Amino acid sequence: MKNNKTSPQVRTISIEEWCALNREGAHLTARIRLDGNSMYPLIRRMQDYVTVHPLDRKILKGDVILFKRADGCYVVHRVRKIKGQTVLTMGDNCSCPDSEITTDSVLGYITRIERGGRIINADTCIWRLLGLIWLSLLPLRKLYSGIKKTIKKSGDVTDE
Repeated sequence: MKNNKTSPQVRTISIEEWCALNREGAHLTARIRLDGNSMYPLIRRMQDYVTVHPLDRKILKGDVILFKRADGCYVVHRVRKIKGQTVLTMGDNCSCPDSEITTDSVLGYITRIERGGRIINADTCIWRLLGLIWLSLLPLRKLYSGIKKTIKKSGDVTDE
């Protein structure tokens, strides 16, 4: 028996073309690799694929979103806070929050992460909550990093 399911159409396009198509109502998802470490350990640089879904719902605290900064750079970071039309974001591997953006700057949200044959459904309450917990641990992560550096430095010095 033949399988009548059609496989999704795959095309390689630029992010600008993807944005334009979605503004025109195409409602296309995109599968991309990220070229940065700001979302590590959730997303590994140039190793994991993420699926970006065009924004078709309210932005939620804890979402991982794709947005365009004022300088024209495209960024994938987590939503920390939402105040009216203002969104505050931060990368999971960053120690400082991003500048405020408007909801108009948000292009889409990450729905899944592909890592070594495994699929992580990133658009769930539990993943949003885990991400927010990770961000809330920033003071402890900074302390740990400082202690680690101090220990490493003290190990480099020997008394003779």
